[in-house]
Amino acid sequence: MVILASPYSIYFRTASIPVAKKCAVYLFDKLVEFGFNRLMAKNFSKDDLELLGYTNIAEEDPSSASGKPWNIFTAEVVAGIQKIEHTFVYLHSSCTKQDATDLSKSLAVSNGFYVIKPNSLSLTEDTLRNIFGRTMVRLDVYEDLIWRKIKNIFHDYSKALGEEITTEEYYVTPRSEFSKSKDDRLDNTIISYLEGKADSGRIQVVSASAGVGKTTLSRYVVKYLAQNAPNTRRVIPAYVEASHWSKLPRGSVDDVWEIIDNSLSKFNLSITEKLFKHALKQGYLVFVFDGFDELCGQRESHFKAQEVLQWLIDIVKETDARIAITTRTLFWEKEVGEPAPEECVLQPLRPFETPQAKDFFDKFFKKDRASADRSVSLYKQLIRKSQRPKEKGGGRVQFVNLPLCVGMIARFVEAGGESSLPFGDEGTPFEQFLLQILEREQARQNLKTSAKEQLRSFEEVAVYCVAREETTFSLEDLCGAGFDETDESRLHVHPFLQTEGNDKYKFSYAFLEAYLLASYLAKHISASESKSKDRSVRPVMERGANGKSYVIEHLAEMLGLDSLESLGKYHNSLGAHEVSRSFLFHVINAVIDESGEIKTSREKTDVFFKSIGGSKYENERQLENLFVIGTVNKLDFSGVTIRNSKFQDVTFKQCKADSRTVFENCRFSESLDFEKSGKKEWAQVQLENCDCELPTRIIWEEVRGFSTGDRKEHIKDALRLALEKFWHHGRLKETIRQQHWNTGSLGHSLYCKPILDAMLHHKLLSEKSISGVHEGGYRFDKSAIPDLQRYMDNRQLTGLIKDVYDELLQKHGQ
Repeated sequence: MVILASPYSIYFRTASIPVAKKCAVYLFDKLVEFGFNRLMAKNFSKDDLELLGYTNIAEEDPSSASGKPWNIFTAEVVAGIQKIEHTFVYLHSSCTKQDATDLSKSLAVSNGFYVIKPNSLSLTEDTLRNIFGRTMVRLDVYEDLIWRKIKNIFHDYSKALGEEITTEEYYVTPRSEFSKSKDDRLDNTIISYLEGKADSGRIQVVSASAGVGKTTLSRYVVKYLAQNAPNTRRVIPAYVEASHWSKLPRGSVDDVWEIIDNSLSKFNLSITEKLFKHALKQGYLVFVFDGFDELCGQRESHFKAQEVLQWLIDIVKETDARIAITTRTLFWEKEVGEPAPEECVLQPLRPFETPQAKDFFDKFFKKDRASADRSVSLYKQLIRKSQRPKEKGGGRVQFVNLPLCVGMIARFVEAGGESSLPFGDEGTPFEQFLLQILEREQARQNLKTSAKEQLRSFEEVAVYCVAREETTFSLEDLCGAGFDETDESRLHVHPFLQTEGNDKYKFSYAFLEAYLLASYLAKHISASESKSKDRSVRPVMERGANGKSYVIEHLAEMLGLDSLESLGKYHNSLGAHEVSRSFLFHVINAVIDESGEIKTSREKTDVFFKSIGGSKYENERQLENLFVIGTVNKLDFSGVTIRNSKFQDVTFKQCKADSRTVFENCRFSESLDFEKSGKKEWAQVQLENCDCELPTRIIWEEVRGFSTGDRKEHIKDALRLALEKFWHHGRLKETIRQQHWNTGSLGHSLYCKPILDAMLHHKLLSEKSISGVHEGGYRFDKSAIPDLQRYMDNRQLTGLIKDVYDELLQKHGQ
C-alpha cells in the first residue's frame, strides 16, 4: 500500500480499508499533479551546493556512509573578505527516527551544521529539532531551499519574458494532427508537459510547415508560463528563438550553449552552462527552443541536426528535464527521419481549418460583421482556387489555411480589398494574391509604380540583399530597383515592409524573401540573356547549394518538367561556378519530384541526367562535370559513368548502384554517407583515379571492405580521427564516453577497434569510470599532450603516438 515514506504511511496501516483507499487515490492524484518523477528523482548533491554559492565542496567519507540514509557535505562560502566553512547533513527519504538519533550522536561539528530533508521524509520538523538539538543551525526542506534559490536567480529573467514577449493579438487556439475534437488544444498539451504533469524525460517536438504558427505557439506558451508557472507550479521557462541568434556564426554542436546563452542575455540573464543544465535536469527550469530547423538547416550552419538533438536528449535522459522544440516537418523527416527517437514525442501542428479561420476573422473584425463576412468569402474563394499539394505535409501545405495567409486576407480586407479575387493566366495563384495586395496599395497611396513593377522591384532587392549578405535595405534601394522616386515618401507604410530602425527595412512576412528569390530565378533561368546576369544570382544559388533552401521548394512549384532543358543548359553554362551548379542539381531533382509524373528511380535518373548530359548520356550513359553538395535522392547509378566530378559533403539516399557504376577522376570530400542505399550494391562501384579526402576514404573503406591507395596514409587518417576525439579547438579534452568512440567517421573505419586496442596497450588511453555513465569512458594520458600537439599540428609522430602507429603499421600495414 505504501508508495512513499510519508505521514500517510502510518495512517494507511491503521485506517479502515475504504478510507485508506480514498487517501491512496488522493495521494496518487497529487503525485500525478506535481509530477511523480520530480518527487522521486531529486537528491541533494554537490551541484546544489554550487548552485547555492559554495566552493571547495567535499562529501565526507562517502565510502563509510555507503548504504546509510544520509550524506554529509562540507563546503566554503565567502562572507565579505572571509571564507566560512559550513557542514550540511542531507537525510534520505528512508531515514528513520532511530537513524537520525544515531547520526546525531556521531556528528562532531563544533560550529553547528545545517540539516536538509526532502519533502518525502516522514520525520517532522519538531522531531528533527529534538534529535539534533542546539548544534543544528538550520533545518530546510530540500525542494523549498533549491526552488527559492532558482526562483531568485531567474526572477528578473522570468519577469522580462512575461512582459516583453509579444504574442498574436488575434490568437486562435492551435490543434495537433492528433486532435480528436476542437477542444483538444495543443498549447494546453505543451503547457501541461512543461509544468511536469506528463511525459517528463521526453522532448516534445512541435512540427509544422512554414507559416503554420510554430513561433506564435511557442511565444504564447512561454509567456503563459512566465506569468503563471513560477507561482503555481515551480517552473520557469527558458526561451530561444531564431531572432535571438540569427546573426551569430553557427558552428558545431559544441557551440549550442553559446546560442542559448546569447538568448538568455537578450533578457539580461547571465549564468553558466552547468547551472542551466542542473536547473533543467531538476525540473525547475524548462526549455523552449523555437527554430530547430533554422539552426541546423541552412548551408552556412555547421550544426548537425542529429548531434544537436542528441545534445538535448542527453539532458533529458533519466532526469526531470522538460524540453519543447519547434521544427519544420519536412526538415525533421529528412534530417531525423521516422520513427522519431524514443526520447521524442512528435506533436504535428495542424494548419487552420475553416472554423479556425472564421474564428480569426471574427476576432479581427470584432465590431465589423460585414468585413468578417467579406474575409470568409475571400478565404473560401482562395481555398477553391489554390493549388494544394497532393500529399499531406507537402511543401506548401494548403497555403490558404496557413495562419499567415489567413492574417494576410484579413489585413487585405481591412485595407478595403474586395471579396472577389480573379486569377489570371500568368503566374501562380500565390503571385496573383500578392499582386492583388499591391494593386490595392497602388490605388490607396496613389503610387506611380504598378503592382507588377512593385513585385519585380522587391525581387531585385531580395537578390541585392543576398549578394551583399544583408538582411535589411533602404527605401532608396527600392527606388534603385524599380520603384518610382516620387513614391519613396509613401513606402514606409507599405504592407510588405516593416521598419528595422535607422531607416532600414525588411519584408513583413518571412516567406516573401524566398518566394521573391525563386520568382526572380525562374524568370532568369528561362531568359535567353541569362548569362549576362550570372553574377547577380550566383550568391542566391550558392546559399542553397546543399539543397536545403526554401528557394528550391518555391522554384519546384513554379517550374514544370518542360523547364528541364533550360535548367540543364543553364547548369552547363556555369562552367567554373561549381557551387551554383550544385544548386541547379537540386532544383532539377526537386522539379522532377514535384511533378509526380515519374515513378521509378531509373526513369527519374534518365530524365535527370539527360537534362544535363544530353545525347552523350542518352547514347553512352556518361555524365561529366557534376558538382554536388548535400543529399542525392533516389537516383539509380547502375551502369552510369560519372567523370571529372566533385561530391562534397554528400549523402546518397535511397540510391542504387552496381558493378557497372564508375566514378572516374572524381573527388569526394568533407563527408560521405549512403543512407538507406544498398551498401552491397555500392561495394561493387568502380573508383578510377579518384581523390577521396579524409574522411570520405574511410567511408569508402567500410562500404567496399578494403582500403585503396597507401595503407600508411589510411592508418594515419584513422589515427587522426581517433585523436581528434580528445582535441577540441587546440585544447585537450581529457575524457570521452566509451560509446562515443564508435561515433562519427572513425566508427566507419576498418581501424576503429585496432586503434583503441593499441592505445590501451601502450597506455595512451586508460579506462575511467564516469558518474552517471554506466559503461564508463576513456582518459587520455596527460603526459602525451606534447605528442598530441605535434601530431595535430603537422602529423609529426612522437612518443606514445608513434608507438601506437608502429604497432598498427606492423599488424595492419600490409
